Amino acid sequence: MAAQRRTRNISIPPELDKRMDRFPEENWSAVACRAFETRLTTLEAMNTTGEGKNIARLRASKQAATDQLFQQGQRAGIAYVEVAEWEELERLDRFWDELPSYGLPDDYSIGQLAVVMDGDGDARETEDYLREKYGSVVDRASWIHGFCTGAIKKYNELRSKI
Repeated sequence: MAAQRRTRNISIPPELDKRMDRFPEENWSAVACRAFETRLTTLEAMNTTGEGKNIARLRASKQAATDQLFQQGQRAGIAYVEVAEWEELERLDRFWDELPSYGLPDDYSIGQLAVVMDGDGDARETEDYLREKYGSVVDRASWIHGFCTGAIKKYNELRSKI
């Protein structure tokens, strides 16, 4: 049985609220959860001693690096929509919808994603394009997750206008 989610109310400045309203499709609760997780990891590192402090510090460092990779991937996914074909984006969207709730496995590769996007085409061409443009980060699960999230979000914004 899944853990029940709790609700917390937060206050935000009116100007921030207006800016957030420009992106109604964004899952602001998920954004806040990531920010809370990052801050809690930092606080835990500061309030621990001995070996636990090293573990907490490294956990905070890992979380920060993972978040940064996700954001880089998300920006890359949004940019990819500018060069992608409609069929690629449709396949990516269907693939994402069919994923289990826990998402991509940690060992998922950019090559596997290229196969999904290309269908019967030359997956190597897509993989090579992404590697050449973004480097070795494309092999990291956080980057791939961000890429998919960014591409699908941008595609869904455009889909109704096609």
